[in-house]
Amino acid sequence: MTVSTEVDHNDYTGNGVTTSFPYTFRIFKKSDLTVQVADLNENITVLTLDTDYSVTGAGTYSGGNVVLMSPLANGWQISISRDLPVTQDTDLRNQGKFFAEVHEDAFDKLTMLIQQCFSFLRLALRKPSFIANYYDALNNRIRNLRDPSQSQDAATKNYVDDSAADTNAYADSLFKRAIRVPESNVGLAPTSNGRKNSLFGWNSEGDPVPIFAMTDTADLAIKLASHDISLGGALVALPQGGTVNSSVLYVTPEQYGAKGDTVQDDSDALEDAINKAAADSLMSGGVYTPVVVQLNKPYRITRTITIDGSRVRISSLSGCGIYVDPDGTYTDNKVFIITGNGPNAAVASGMSGALFDGVLFLTTGEKKLDLFHAIRDSSTSNNNGACLHNVSNITARGFRTIFTHGAGGWGWNFIGCLFSGNINLMNIITAGDTYERHTFVGCLWGNGGYAFIINNPNGKIYWVGGSVDYCDGLAQIAQGHMEVNGHNEWTARDKPIVETTGSNASVTVSGTMFVRGNTSTEYYMFQQYQRRQVTLKDMVFITDGVNTNKGLISNLEVVKSNLTFPNDAAKIIAYHSSDESLLTSNNAVVDFSLSATANHTVSVTDGKLTVTAVTGGTTSHLYIDIPVMGNTKVGFKLVASNTSSLGAISLNKSLLTLSKRQISDLSTSGTASWPASAASIAGGSVTLFDIPRQAAFLRLDFNVANLTTGTSFIIESLKMFTY
Repeated sequence: MTVSTEVDHNDYTGNGVTTSFPYTFRIFKKSDLTVQVADLNENITVLTLDTDYSVTGAGTYSGGNVVLMSPLANGWQISISRDLPVTQDTDLRNQGKFFAEVHEDAFDKLTMLIQQCFSFLRLALRKPSFIANYYDALNNRIRNLRDPSQSQDAATKNYVDDSAADTNAYADSLFKRAIRVPESNVGLAPTSNGRKNSLFGWNSEGDPVPIFAMTDTADLAIKLASHDISLGGALVALPQGGTVNSSVLYVTPEQYGAKGDTVQDDSDALEDAINKAAADSLMSGGVYTPVVVQLNKPYRITRTITIDGSRVRISSLSGCGIYVDPDGTYTDNKVFIITGNGPNAAVASGMSGALFDGVLFLTTGEKKLDLFHAIRDSSTSNNNGACLHNVSNITARGFRTIFTHGAGGWGWNFIGCLFSGNINLMNIITAGDTYERHTFVGCLWGNGGYAFIINNPNGKIYWVGGSVDYCDGLAQIAQGHMEVNGHNEWTARDKPIVETTGSNASVTVSGTMFVRGNTSTEYYMFQQYQRRQVTLKDMVFITDGVNTNKGLISNLEVVKSNLTFPNDAAKIIAYHSSDESLLTSNNAVVDFSLSATANHTVSVTDGKLTVTAVTGGTTSHLYIDIPVMGNTKVGFKLVASNTSSLGAISLNKSLLTLSKRQISDLSTSGTASWPASAASIAGGSVTLFDIPRQAAFLRLDFNVANLTTGTSFIIESLKMFTY
């Protein structure tokens, strides 16, 4: 027999009842087993044969059982292992008899000894690989380890416990000598300059302060007059908290009575702080230097507040901002009116810092309020405090419109902002000294209506590196222009992403377009007032493949360059979006002809190309050659009718050189034929074809031999998608 298994031990867990435990490997005699048990404290005991247990099956090939004299306790473990003496017991004599079984037993024992060695090796602390620089204990403890003496020695529990005890004893000693308070924290003591020659005392807030003796009055006066950061105003407390020093370094609503608890109306306090900042703004180099109002809490307001954009900036600690109570009274539904007429504000100080930085704007209820309204307070363009402002890292939620404007409200930059749950982001109208451009960098518009409503031709909106997610759309443009770059994600749409409703409108889009979850309702991603108002460039279309034939790129031809449709599902979008019409009212913008053998007529009338048989039964082909030179991709879509009842009109597709030599046959892709008596059946490439550099034409070869006398094959519409 062979040693057919590497198993040389078995392990089990006791249940308090079982006494018999099988071993599944061969032994020669019952003393070849070693039986060990481990109790719940991991103490290991080697059992004695015929005293603690007996063995069955010794000498067989299939193993046997170890039978304990008493049940193994619940949770205890037992290990049964083969433990052979390292001897060679087979004696072979010259001219003696050689039995196969004797040899096999000898070989088996050698194999078992090798297995035994490997078993012992597996119990050792080992490196997991020759290239490893550590030993893996496999989540086992190491016992009887000596305490460390060298810096890189492993530490024992006893060594760590002793070290921790020494550290704790030292900490306890220091703690006993410290001044202790029951609170979890207390303010720092003043610096040495602030506390020398004084007594240690506590103020009304429980923080440490220096106490000077009556005889030190003159010295106290000197300290109060000091310019040292820890003296002077740092020694004078304010009732609302903090000191004079901490207050005069910036303006806060709390200095004017604000609570910042979203319950008290802080409108007056916030407005007073803003007006104080404007009053403190100084002229420098012929322009105002803005003063910052610091927001430290969430403030509730209930009315419109005006900000001089040439003199004031508003900054917020993370998470702080303004709760706009929807039940308040707001002039024309405007929350903040941004105005101002500082000297050279537009050309010097307007973009100095951020008008709003890190502020959280929230409102609830009916979405009826406009957050920012920019309008100039001077007819002198250079002094306009309503233009060229930066807004950075704000969040705005729940508003009708984020930005509206009157005369002079132009040139704002929004950087790293989040707009969620609003109806519109910007409403651009025609007004004096307006538009020119607005720029958004790294912003997100989500869960809202159309971001931009544009009705002013005198400028452009730039959306750079942002995200547009789960909203009605990006823009509705009556007149005006946009350039969009970034992440665009659209799910289950039934309306255009961008819609132009006038002739003086355009939009350029690049980035990534995600089209997902289309319904069974057909829609256009871009609804154009006239052709080529939309430019798509450097763009990737990604789709989940759901109803891709329902999401068409545009109702009219768009300008296209460097587009990517990464899979067949995405290419179906392009195919169904074929937008360049190749048939005009009475002509075609492609070459078309009949084969020399045809006895048919062909003409273009009312935008339809019609082949009519004069006599039937002749070999006849209609050739349409679509120019593709200079492009990289092409797809086409047509609608056609076959009035003949004799048979189908088949279609072959191929790419040709400029001399009309065939390069490749594309007939296996797309629609193959129009059946007999077919009426207005759509067909085409169904995908995009790659165009090699040497290709000049895409040939559509219609076999019209099945037309009978007087019947026709009518191409009612022929459009292509190419770039």
